[in-house]
Amino acid sequence: MPKKHAKKPDRPANLPDEPVESLNKQYYVALDRVWYVRKDEIGKEGISNIWRTGTVDESTQSTILHMIKDDETGKIENISVEYIRLIK
Repeated sequence: MPKKHAKKPDRPANLPDEPVESLNKQYYVALDRVWYVRKDEIGKEGISNIWRTGTVDESTQSTILHMIKDDETGKIENISVEYIRLIK
């Protein structure tokens, strides 16, 4: 029997406009290059570019919650799939 995947979460109403060079997927795999948004930064003043870039880390084990290694800081963030877009 085929493995069931979790239903793709709806796009959050407060998600900023997506980068032009991005693609929305149901889930992402290790080493995918992605744009992502940290939920705690949405709506904060003084943040000019809320979309960050990173790579899906090999430690990701969920199709809903992904481990993203930030390009700028090298820090690994837990990011929900609805806040991630693939870099084209």
